[in-house]
Amino acid sequence: MATTPLAFTFVCHAGPLEPQAVLLAASLRRYAPHVPAVVAVPQPERTWGAPAEHTLAAFARFGIEVAPVEVPFGRERPLTNKIGALRIPVSADHLVLLDSDILVLGPLLDHPLLRSAADVVAKPADFQTYTRDPADWERTYAACEARVPPHRVASTVSGHLGPPFFNSGMVITRRPRELADVWERCAHALAATEGLPFAPHRWDDQPAFAVAVHKGGFTVEHATEQLNYPAHVRALPEATPPLLCHYHRPRVIRIDPVLRGVVADYAARYPEVARVLWAHPEWAPFVTGTPDARRAPAPDLLISGIPDGGAHTLCDLLNRYDDGVALVDPPEVEGSLREHQQPWGVPVFLRETRTAVADGRTDFRPASPDFLLAVANSDGALLARADAVRAVLPRTRIALCVRDPYDTLADWKRADDRPTPATSWLPEAERAAWQRIDAGPDPAERLALRWAWWARQLLDRPDNTVLVTHEQLLTDPRAALASVLEGLDAGRAPADLPRSGPVRDRGALDARDRRAIADICVPLAHKLGIVVHP
Repeated sequence: MATTPLAFTFVCHAGPLEPQAVLLAASLRRYAPHVPAVVAVPQPERTWGAPAEHTLAAFARFGIEVAPVEVPFGRERPLTNKIGALRIPVSADHLVLLDSDILVLGPLLDHPLLRSAADVVAKPADFQTYTRDPADWERTYAACEARVPPHRVASTVSGHLGPPFFNSGMVITRRPRELADVWERCAHALAATEGLPFAPHRWDDQPAFAVAVHKGGFTVEHATEQLNYPAHVRALPEATPPLLCHYHRPRVIRIDPVLRGVVADYAARYPEVARVLWAHPEWAPFVTGTPDARRAPAPDLLISGIPDGGAHTLCDLLNRYDDGVALVDPPEVEGSLREHQQPWGVPVFLRETRTAVADGRTDFRPASPDFLLAVANSDGALLARADAVRAVLPRTRIALCVRDPYDTLADWKRADDRPTPATSWLPEAERAAWQRIDAGPDPAERLALRWAWWARQLLDRPDNTVLVTHEQLLTDPRAALASVLEGLDAGRAPADLPRSGPVRDRGALDARDRRAIADICVPLAHKLGIVVHP
């Protein structure tokens, strides 16, 4: 048998997962038209069922070979189907094992890792879903008669450091049968070991794979998100779409105009695909859809600023648009900003909120599935961690709200509220600055210095941020919203936006407070372009 440089293999489960496998087949043939590809169908049929005739017809249309495979643990541990898929006899220098919930979005064959000299290529997991306890890892490796490797790898979304742990949705290997054998032995060993932190169906997949790669002595090269992009967590990048998009669930496709367009295009182009999608309620709407003309991710907007700077007012205005949804202080965002070094919970919340709205699980009814989603953090945690947020959401617009310091500090003093950032994640110099503020002997000066600290964060704000003053939101909301929404689409604006003057209740400020504000805050306010009314 002649050897081909590359071959693909993936699994088709009978039933609701058939559309995923057919769409993967269509996308493989678009971007790798002549590369051998085999779909693994778990056996026996009395346990797993058989793919529908129109599904098999779609595989035949795309020249995908169908091969029966045995699953080591049966239906109780379905993710071990990947082990069987690696054993399909394919004569190739490199075999690419793919989860069926993946779409090829670009010229995959140009990627150098498909010709890697390493025995195994895989992407580190998005999150550490197994365990972050070193003792658990010790027991896991010991169950397989192996030692935990000394080096540590960061999960690509959450940034958690730990022993190598991979997302097995995309694996490139030069030694598929050997990898399958070691992977299965490790899965059996872990299944027989009590006291391990297994989530349902996880133990037979990623932990066993991680141990197998190390125990088998395979050389490893790490892939980036270009070859395994977590679309369930983050919107697709506009400039350079990934080559392999791991979307996980059909509702993720429903909220992303690029992916919607891809699936609708395949349904329109291939009757075989349309028949498979039409037979499954979650996928049927894509058959009657048309490719999205915009072909860009739906817009998100983050809102923060100096505490009590106007974030609530901005959200109230955005919610008046027919295609805008603005949420204030969701606890998931606050928790992520304060508890995690990399605030990966923010993009996760954005994606999950979009799917909830698309599923009708919220009270919001925007005009289109590509509505503007705005999320506000009003206590300043997002402003204090703007650089960290920018690292996980590099292209998302951030609106930062600020208000006359006299009004802001009067509210702080009246409410006995002294907003403090999550200092544990601040640089050492900023933590020291807060310690100096807290140690100051003069209460009026401490209050003013707190506002000044937040103001300096605004002066050093990252790119793709827009500063909006509370006074402008009240007196000229249309102009303020035009600057916030430039390049974004919140749908039809209301015919009239409420206009009012700012309410100035400064009775809580005494002469010392006013003097400290004038000396410390007003110069910074002028630098920010705030019109101050002493």
